[in-house]
Amino acid sequence: MKRKNSTVNIMIQSAYEAGKILKTAFERGSSKAMHKGKDSYDVFSKADTDSEDMIIKILTTKLPKVSILSEEKGFIDRKSVSVIVVDPLDGSSNFLLGLPHFSVSLACFHQGEIVSSVVYNPVLNKMYFAEKGRGAFLNGKKLKLLTNKNSAHISVNFAHSTKWPEKGKFFDRAYKSGISRVMNNWSPNLDFCLLAESKIDAVVSRGSLIYDFSPGFLIAKESGCVEFPKMKKVKISQDSSISFIIGNKKSLSTKLFKIV
Repeated sequence: MKRKNSTVNIMIQSAYEAGKILKTAFERGSSKAMHKGKDSYDVFSKADTDSEDMIIKILTTKLPKVSILSEEKGFIDRKSVSVIVVDPLDGSSNFLLGLPHFSVSLACFHQGEIVSSVVYNPVLNKMYFAEKGRGAFLNGKKLKLLTNKNSAHISVNFAHSTKWPEKGKFFDRAYKSGISRVMNNWSPNLDFCLLAESKIDAVVSRGSLIYDFSPGFLIAKESGCVEFPKMKKVKISQDSSISFIIGNKKSLSTKLFKIV
């Protein structure tokens, strides 16, 4: 598929090169956890910063006028209406545990709206990308949402901020409402991609930070998924967070919203 603009190509290149760094570190098993704050699971590693350095180097060289918001280094302000949000390692805990469910994730915002995104799983060599109005793709093949899945077997993934005391009650309410499986995979952007591949049925995003939803959200949206409530323009900042449901059917999204 011929991509519409060079920004997406550069984001893909950045994700691929950073992914090579992560894959090498993952296979060696040499990374050690470092803690960002008080939460024991809020961790990062040298692989995070090495991946981030590679992405910023490529973006700065090839898109010198575009601002960057990166999870570890913060905001690189170039006074641009476009900002690329970077999560150099989405799924740090999985990475450190030796679980191959993590990604390099980037989203490009223009005036507060997500216009393109990339999510790359380097272990499985799965490159997802999307452009607003042009669809979502996996390794160059357009993703098409399955609409004839068995509604009796519904799988839901959820991503949430560290401060959500109601999460246990959400599990109980979800199962009582007929949801077959509720999961938390600790790599939100890949969860959105699983939704775009029709491997799960919905993602519940509860207070997720901008890094954790924006790249994957557009991929799910462009595959044909429906969010509730409707996504509005997003404030671009490190502490920007949002709550919404996105599913393969509008009825499922609204049903889950009531449960949450």
